[in-house]
Amino acid sequence: MSMIKLILVAILSTACMVFSQNKVDRQANLKAAEEQKQAAAKAQAMLESLRYENLTRDQRRHYEVYSHVRKLRAEGKYRQKECFEPMYGPMGAYAQQLHPLVQKAAQRLQLQVDRLLQEGKDDSARRVLRQQELYREMAKICEEMVAAYNSRTVSKMGESIKQYNAHAELMFNEGAKLPKREWLTEDEAELVYRIQEAGKKAARQQRIQEPPKARQQQPRK
Repeated sequence: MSMIKLILVAILSTACMVFSQNKVDRQANLKAAEEQKQAAAKAQAMLESLRYENLTRDQRRHYEVYSHVRKLRAEGKYRQKECFEPMYGPMGAYAQQLHPLVQKAAQRLQLQVDRLLQEGKDDSARRVLRQQELYREMAKICEEMVAAYNSRTVSKMGESIKQYNAHAELMFNEGAKLPKREWLTEDEAELVYRIQEAGKKAARQQRIQEPPKARQQQPRK
């Protein structure tokens, strides 16, 4: 092969490699952009769910408990033993109610796995088995949460709540459903408070920026 042909082959090979790499990079960028879009949508949905007006009645009641605890801490009057039940009681009750539900779901899915295996549908059986494992693990977490609640130990309760939230998010991402919980974590209650305060601050800023005549024309409440 002549030197010119060798050079042409080298150029074409390099061009093909660059084109292939660019295609891979574009696909990776598209995937990253889609993941960022989904993460942003998820974060926005969470913020909307934590607006006080969007909380359920029981969630609002639980939020008021956190507000009271916040006040007690600021005044130096917080007593852990006295606040344990109002703060963690809804979580312990939820775990007790959820435990038999996820156990039954895991048992039902195991029967479905057995049937699919008998029918030779291995791929479907593997997908259902994954769901079964998720529910089985949640049953274990519920047991640990109930044990932590019964021990009246704040550190154990906090750890079990973290485990629950992490696994509940995993289940949600994989399409496994759980009943809506009527309680808030302390971090969620803090977000509700911050969203409320941000809304109040924005309203004050808006009133300040309004012309005097516009403020005078607003009907009194």
